[in-house]
Amino acid sequence: MRASFGYHRVREFDDRNIDDAHRPRGAWCAPLLLCGGGGITAMPISAVVGNERGVDVVFERTWIAGDAVTRISARPVFRVARESHFRTASFVGAIAPEVGVVVRGGTYDGVFLRWSPYPVDYRFTRRFAVSLTPVELAVAFGGDVAWTLSSSLALVGVL
Repeated sequence: MRASFGYHRVREFDDRNIDDAHRPRGAWCAPLLLCGGGGITAMPISAVVGNERGVDVVFERTWIAGDAVTRISARPVFRVARESHFRTASFVGAIAPEVGVVVRGGTYDGVFLRWSPYPVDYRFTRRFAVSLTPVELAVAFGGDVAWTLSSSLALVGVL
């Protein structure tokens, strides 16, 4: 089970690139780091850092081999939110990790980093969305180094 709470602020989408040319359609490729071979210079400015910025605090509880495992983390939000229902990660959002601590059986067990390079949200209304994370990589550092590769589909409600 995972629950997150956060604060996000959406600014106006800026479709100019570094050379001041308008590139309204290059935002989708920011997490792929390619953008037609032009890289960061071909992306709209809002696709580099994102025009939706904020932070989420994430609480997660799972059971592994009979032990309760709790993860508490801070996830930076740098997303591209155009005037459409779709949102995805910006260039910075694709590489900025979520950082947290792991508590296993009531005892501190280490830290972890988690990346979600290409999450896609579809907002049905201003207060309801579906979020798809096709690939999520987590690396935990504690007594052992462990990694997980997963995906998720979530319903998102906005207060």
